[in-house]
Amino acid sequence: MLIYFPCTAASYVAQVRAIFQPRAPSRSRLQAPLYLEKPLIYVQPFHVVCTPEQQLESWMWTVERNVFQSGQHEGLVIPIDWVSHALELVPVFGSGNVLANVTFATSQEVYNCFFVNHFSDKEMYNALHGVTQMDGS
Repeated sequence: MLIYFPCTAASYVAQVRAIFQPRAPSRSRLQAPLYLEKPLIYVQPFHVVCTPEQQLESWMWTVERNVFQSGQHEGLVIPIDWVSHALELVPVFGSGNVLANVTFATSQEVYNCFFVNHFSDKEMYNALHGVTQMDGS
């Protein structure tokens, strides 16, 4: 996912791990704060390792999962309306053989480094390249 943080006016890449919405028990008199009226998401953020200009052979961004020194993945809980786009992440397999147990469904769990496929659709390309208006041609 491409996430827009309004407080910093910056965008980040993150993997959504869970979508949830806290609720008070049905017979409770507790009133939830306004910011809990919308669903929240638990994400694991990535940081940019290489830009397209640094990788002329693929012309893609490369991102890597944020990991603490302990080996734990960094995690954040944010409002769902901070998500601006879905992204297509392609694992960086490296030069060795791909593990036999890696599938489409498990590749995001096995690898920590990914290419961001900004060629997947024009909206994603425009979002990542800062194009905000089309000239109509």
